[in-house]
Amino acid sequence: MNDVRLLVDKLKNAGIQPVVIISVDPNTQDIQAIKTLHTNLKNAGITAQVQINLTTTSAPVVETTAQEIPPPTGKDRLGMVVKETRLNCFTFRKLDKAGKPEMVFPEPRVLLQQGTKFFVSTTHKTGSKDTGNGIVFGTGNHEYYLVVDCPPNPAAVGLYVRKVDVELSP
Repeated sequence: MNDVRLLVDKLKNAGIQPVVIISVDPNTQDIQAIKTLHTNLKNAGITAQVQINLTTTSAPVVETTAQEIPPPTGKDRLGMVVKETRLNCFTFRKLDKAGKPEMVFPEPRVLLQQGTKFFVSTTHKTGSKDTGNGIVFGTGNHEYYLVVDCPPNPAAVGLYVRKVDVELSP
């Protein structure tokens, strides 16, 4: 535990805010050990997240039908195309003091290549500064869109892209 605390302190002194992840196998039965480790880290002043590691053999299969998940309608979405060579998608964990999302890269990162066509929401609203026209204002007043459909890369659905990196699809 002291080694972890020492490393976290060194990183913080270097201006890096580390995130400690406790990786858990989905078949684990020792919840008390995980809880104890989490509590010990918390008591040491270290914020830790618990992550469950799933593989294709251990992940539960959730079957859905197209009827259960309605596709966005034409009036609720707008076709876009990536104009940059590569575009990183974003997510956020919390809102800042001004009520705007603090955008970060998801892990693993989700990239869209130049020319990728996808759809964004025209009604999504996240923070108190958003008007509901689909443009989400993040920290620093950067503008983002929520991806609602992306056939070339379904992992992008539910993530955000910067408005400056995309343009209307022809």
